[in-house]
Amino acid sequence: MPENDDVRITVVTVHYNSFEFIRLMYESFLALSRERFQMMICDNGSNFFHKMRLRKYFEGKPNVRLFLREQGHEPASYCHARGLDLLLAKVTTEYAVIMDSDCVFLAKNWDSLMINAMQSCEIIGTAAAQNYTGKRIGGYTFPLPFAMLLRMGTFRSLGVSFMPGDITLGQDTAWQLKEAYENKKLPWRVLEARNTREYKEGPFRDLIVAEFYFEGALIASHFGRGSTCGAAKYRGRIDIPILSAIFRRIRGNSEKIRWIKRCRDIIAVNSTTRDKGL
Repeated sequence: MPENDDVRITVVTVHYNSFEFIRLMYESFLALSRERFQMMICDNGSNFFHKMRLRKYFEGKPNVRLFLREQGHEPASYCHARGLDLLLAKVTTEYAVIMDSDCVFLAKNWDSLMINAMQSCEIIGTAAAQNYTGKRIGGYTFPLPFAMLLRMGTFRSLGVSFMPGDITLGQDTAWQLKEAYENKKLPWRVLEARNTREYKEGPFRDLIVAEFYFEGALIASHFGRGSTCGAAKYRGRIDIPILSAIFRRIRGNSEKIRWIKRCRDIIAVNSTTRDKGL
């Protein structure tokens, strides 16, 4: 991936058996970004099928660099964070966008909107909806690495890692950032999160996902359960061993297909809208 002085943004993401999500993300950046960007992907030991599709799709794309690593026998959050740390150490652009593989920007000129907002902060991004944060440090009050824009000079000066600590205490991926930015009195901004379990006015109201809003307008969505389709999110009052797991997987895959299609429809519409003088 050649260096280019007019590239201001590096997209950083970790891939694990989630090729369909990564392709959607890349399509979104191509269609909706105003700034030139480059992309770094760390494959974290995906199976042969997903890894080969990933390599074939991005082969010959000069703005994409793929790194391959094998996961150790650690929890998923730790493996994910190691991939992010590996990539962030290689970023040389002014800004980096840290993306969950199943998160996607949906607004035209999303990058200009967020960079302009960073005139008054050092980090901006998505968070969890208030009622769905659990114990996670930062929760709905600080940007989480779903779709997070960093000013890299500031980030490097803090010397922090994305590695989790004790997850039972809420020290999940990137938990150190909140304390580091607070200690240096560095301002941040959080995009408004709306969970579709409760919010029924957005384009994904019939699915279980998160929608993110910037100044009242939809800017991104997060499917939120990655390659496993998040069977746990469908747990209800009745849980029948084996059968319930099969049902949750079927429902998750169905929602994944519908979410990706709807995202593509929104991207197609928004990519044709006129710029608004940003």
